[in-house]
Amino acid sequence: MATVEENPPGVLTPSDGPRSGGSGRSSTSLVRSPAVLFCLAFLLSALGKMSALHSRELWLDETYSAYIANLPFSELIHRTAGDVHPPLFYMLLWGWVRIAGDAQAQLRLFSVVLSLCATLAMLALGRRVLGGGAERWPGHCSPFRQCCLSTRWKCGCTCS
Repeated sequence: MATVEENPPGVLTPSDGPRSGGSGRSSTSLVRSPAVLFCLAFLLSALGKMSALHSRELWLDETYSAYIANLPFSELIHRTAGDVHPPLFYMLLWGWVRIAGDAQAQLRLFSVVLSLCATLAMLALGRRVLGGGAERWPGHCSPFRQCCLSTRWKCGCTCS
């Protein structure tokens, strides 16, 4: 009868499979997890947006928004009534300015916060609509894909 040699402790053979602290997951499966990838992309997006708060002087539309947000609320309603844009943004910005102030960074931070909230809302909507296929959601609604579809650019993406 032949004897079977056992591996010394800590030495793995290909038949042992991936082991990482007994969890049964390899480190590459963690990186491929949609939740981890979303969190990484979300954090990078937030850091990128936060780093640009002081990048340049206020543009014309930002200056106009700051002007409107510093008016009394009744005047804000009066001035935005004939505007082509709905007044909800200005109303929310009016409240934000009362809480956070109207310096350049605080004004831009409002848009960053709204953008990050919209990203989370899109994730929630995607999970609700696609159910178990929520990991496909970012590919279906990415701005690059939408741009490619809407303009029919020869951008080299595989839009379908």
